[in-house]
Amino acid sequence: MTDLVTLADGGPVSATAQSLAEVLRARVRPVPVEGGLDDADLARRLVAALGDPGAVAGALAAPGEPDAPGWSVIARADKPVLLVPPHTGAGRARIGRALLPLDGRPESAQAVREFAALLDLAGVRLLVLHVFDATTVPLFWDQRTHAHSAWTAEFLHRCGTPPGTRIELRSGVPAEHVHTVARAEDVDLIVLGWSRVTGAGRARTVRESVLYAPAPVVLLPVGPASGTGAAGAAADAAG
Repeated sequence: MTDLVTLADGGPVSATAQSLAEVLRARVRPVPVEGGLDDADLARRLVAALGDPGAVAGALAAPGEPDAPGWSVIARADKPVLLVPPHTGAGRARIGRALLPLDGRPESAQAVREFAALLDLAGVRLLVLHVFDATTVPLFWDQRTHAHSAWTAEFLHRCGTPPGTRIELRSGVPAEHVHTVARAEDVDLIVLGWSRVTGAGRARTVRESVLYAPAPVVLLPVGPASGTGAAGAAADAAG
């Protein structure tokens, strides 16, 4: 059996990690840590544990600030990492709904595709969110036409989401809509692809999306260095 490694805290992180492990058909393997460690030290412990061949994902509390040193350490992980913001409560006993924000890029879709299949296999209801900006909003945006339905069907097909996946379309700032839709739909998990770039701009947007999210967030590595990660390994184990 494969492992979801987590820092042994016995709190919301452990509870949510157990729920995600059930989805991935993995077991939770706590990593003992001593007190007094900062965000960066905790992240280093987790990333080191993710180097084990049997580890398919990791879980820890989200770093407390968008510019916290722990983010640059988490970026070294080439497997999915579950981050639990401090305000999300006692943890999720079960993952029943998941939000998948997708920007339409092939690399983002590839990163999310296998993970979405595992969620679907576990009976999790999936909701894709796509946010247009001023340069990508289609001509039919303000009209209820056949083109609207055709576009959404083609988008879901292109992203490779499982049959029955719902989609919500918005226009504006992605992070704001992620939070709004996640709250409105009362999701238990948000799944985000990220490039692991630790500079300004998009990377900071991802960090703020995590810190202020109303639910735990799984960050999926996007790019050649990510490998198959938890999705591929857990799918092999489940099969």
